[in-house]
Amino acid sequence: ACDDISADGFATFDLTTKAPEVLNGQDPTQYIVSYYETEANADLPNNPIANPAAYTNTTANIQMIWIRVEDNTTLEGCYKLTTLELIVNPLPVLVTPLPLELCDVNNPGDEAEAFTLEAANAEILNGQTGITLSYYETEMDADNATSPIMSPYTNTSAAQTIYVRAENDITGCYNTVTVTLRVDPIPSPEPDPDPIEVCDQDNDGFAEFDLEIRTIEITNGEPNVEISYHETQTDAALGFNPIIGVYTNIVANTQMIYVRSENTLTGCYSLTLNTLELIVVASPEVSTDLEPLVVCDDSNDGITQFDLTLRDADILGGQNPADVILSYHVSAADAETGVNPIINTANDTHILNPQIIYIRRFNPTTSCQDTGEFELQVNLPPEAVQPSPLELCDDIGESPGDEMTVFDLTVKDAEITA
Repeated sequence: ACDDISADGFATFDLTTKAPEVLNGQDPTQYIVSYYETEANADLPNNPIANPAAYTNTTANIQMIWIRVEDNTTLEGCYKLTTLELIVNPLPVLVTPLPLELCDVNNPGDEAEAFTLEAANAEILNGQTGITLSYYETEMDADNATSPIMSPYTNTSAAQTIYVRAENDITGCYNTVTVTLRVDPIPSPEPDPDPIEVCDQDNDGFAEFDLEIRTIEITNGEPNVEISYHETQTDAALGFNPIIGVYTNIVANTQMIYVRSENTLTGCYSLTLNTLELIVVASPEVSTDLEPLVVCDDSNDGITQFDLTLRDADILGGQNPADVILSYHVSAADAETGVNPIINTANDTHILNPQIIYIRRFNPTTSCQDTGEFELQVNLPPEAVQPSPLELCDDIGESPGDEMTVFDLTVKDAEITA
C-alpha cells in the first residue's frame, strides 16, 4: 500500500484482496480465511483481525501478517497457515513550486498566455528520479488520473491553480501538488510622449538632451515602473545599453529614441509604439561682425541719443520681424536671460564712449535665441584753430595798389586743423 500524506510508515490495507490468491482456485465456501498479527494467534486461533478489509499496520513500513485457512467441512478443523507481508511504500516527496509567471504580451489585457507546465518539474521533484508528473485542472482529475492537460496550456484565469500528479514509476504511489499560473500585466506607458526640442546653439544639427524630463509623462503615474532609453529597438527589447545622463543625438536634426517600460516587480516590459522623438531646433543667428553705430556729438559733451533700431535690419538678416523678439541690453547677462531690455530703443541716451550694446534675438515659437553685440560710438565735431592772418604784398598782378591779389587759402589747412 502507499503511505498516507503523513508519511509515517502506516497505511490502510484490504487484506481480503489476497484471499483468492491464497485459496488458489479452491472453493471459497469450503474454507474459512482469517488474519492474525502473530503466528501464535493464528495457531490457536485467537484474536483475529476484526476488520481485515480496512487494516492499518501496527509496525511502520513493513509488517508480517499471518493467514489461517481452515477447512470448515471436517470435524477436526484442518487448517494451514501462510504469511502475508505488508509493505508501506512512501509517497513521492514534492516541493510546492513558485508560481509560473508570464507577461501578458499576447493580446495584452486578456490575461491569457500559453504556459510550458514542465517548467516547474525540477523544482517540484527537487532531484528525485523515477517519478512521472502529469497535470490536471482539478484535484479530482489529478487523484483519478483523468483528463490530463498538456503543454502549451493556456490558462483560464489570470491566477489559476492547476494540480500536478507525481506517480512513482515502480510502486504506483502518487502524491499531488499545486502550481499557480499567473499572468502579469505589462506596463501601460504613454504611447506618444511629447518630443523633446532643444535649441541648436551652433546650428550643426546636434545638441544635448536630458531624456529624463519625459519619464514622468511616459510612466503616466503607473507604480513600480522603470523607464530606460535606448538607441535601437533591439537594445530596448533586451534591456541592453541604456542611455545614461545627458545624450547627444547621433542623427542630425531629428532622431527616434526607443523607450523600455519595465515593471520592477515582475520584469514585464512594454515597447509598443513607445518611441521618443528628439528634435534639434535651429537657433536664430546674430551676426558677429556688426558695424558700430556712430553718431556725431553736436553739443560737444560726449553724450548724444542713439536710434538702436537702425541695427534691426542687420540683426534680423532678412527674417520676418514678426517671427522673432528683438531686444537690446546693457549687459551680456541681461541679454542671455532677456531681462531689463532697453525701453526707448529709438532714442536711447548713453554716457559712455564707446559703449557695448548687447542684443537678444528670441524665437517665441521654438524658445531658441542667440545673442550678439555692437558698439556705440560718439564722434566729437572737429575743433578748428584760429589761424594767423594770411598776408600778401599788393605788388602782384596787373594793378598794383588796388589792394586785390590772389590767395592760396589751403596753405592754412595744417594750422587750422592743428
